[in-house]
Amino acid sequence: LEMYPDTVTSGLDPWHHYVMHGKNEGRDSAVIRELAFLTCPTNQRKNKFLLISRYWVNEGVPIWRVQFLKEYLEKHLAVEACIEYRQALSTMFIKNIQECRCVIFSRPENDAFFELVYKYCHNNHIKFYIDVDDLLLPDYASFELGGVKSKQACISARELSDQYRMSRVQQCLPFAMADGLICSTDSLAGLYSKYLKVVTHTHHNLISRAIFNGISEQIKQYKDSQNQILEKDDAFRLHFLVADGACTHLYDLSTVLMELIVFLKRNPDIQLTLLGMNLTNSGFLKKNLGKQLRVIPRVSYSEMLYIYSINDLLIVPLDLNVFNECKSNIKFIEAAVVGKPCLVRDIYEFSKDITDGESGLLYKDPADFTKKLEWISENSDKLKGLGNAAHEYVSKNLTIDYKDQADLDFFASLLKE
Repeated sequence: LEMYPDTVTSGLDPWHHYVMHGKNEGRDSAVIRELAFLTCPTNQRKNKFLLISRYWVNEGVPIWRVQFLKEYLEKHLAVEACIEYRQALSTMFIKNIQECRCVIFSRPENDAFFELVYKYCHNNHIKFYIDVDDLLLPDYASFELGGVKSKQACISARELSDQYRMSRVQQCLPFAMADGLICSTDSLAGLYSKYLKVVTHTHHNLISRAIFNGISEQIKQYKDSQNQILEKDDAFRLHFLVADGACTHLYDLSTVLMELIVFLKRNPDIQLTLLGMNLTNSGFLKKNLGKQLRVIPRVSYSEMLYIYSINDLLIVPLDLNVFNECKSNIKFIEAAVVGKPCLVRDIYEFSKDITDGESGLLYKDPADFTKKLEWISENSDKLKGLGNAAHEYVSKNLTIDYKDQADLDFFASLLKE
């Protein structure tokens, strides 16, 4: 700030300004030079983790992978775990990194901040782990060794071949430099272990008891705080929801799109809501379904859970590809916490927790998808029971109360010198 007064007048966070603009302009960073030469005496370290996320606290990743991990470690290992959500070098951040024994970086980006953190950890023998809950995405191509590369546009999982993905991952800076990877599924850990020959550990998505018990109140507070909020349309007998994220899931809905349209046209008293970023099919669906279709762009996490709560069923259509087979069952958990069932492709990460016809519904192919939709239409009174069973299952098996000794032993080993 002393060196560059224009940063002061801009009002931007100085570290954000440096990462986004200043580094490319050739500006100097006193903080980087200082931290690069700071030593970290071993005798000052504590039984402490530093968890870093490039996402904000109210987004999905911090809730499921970062915030939860903090609660998990503090509850079961009785250790301190600090979180840094912003990519900023504060005095407190430097203090935290010097005191910890292990840094766990969730979904990093290859920028000056990441480069600084991993180099500092390696130079000072602080364990450095990457937390990842997806196969390598196209935007991770920016992690090529030798410097920051421009990001590629995110494409679908179908268009991203396994050979391309794994050739990229071997050049991926955080994966190459990390002491190990923490993954959300066994399939994911197996692939990374096979191709990278690095230590991998599976830490499944769970939910804290406090969050689980507080969902109903969170939804109520969200609803009470809004002047104009989306309401359930009582003109329809049933309400189906399809919710997805980035373009990697672009083709998922298309695998059962025609079956869904035919079914809905035969059942005009059922409404479909599309929620998320992949609205490519919305124009075609609107032309065929009219008022039966409701389209909602990406929303906040609280609003997403509210939208789950006003629908009767979450449909999770998945294309059969390696990317989806390595995905976690997070959609099942999200729906279950608000007492709603899923209709989902019969993929192991879902079928290991969903008992078909008891705590949800699984389909094997498009024809089976149609059969399940017809069963739902004829047995709509059973959806509430399916949702309650899913809710009970998550409460018993997928909360922070569940303890896996191998999981605890792994994190305890990260605290050793």
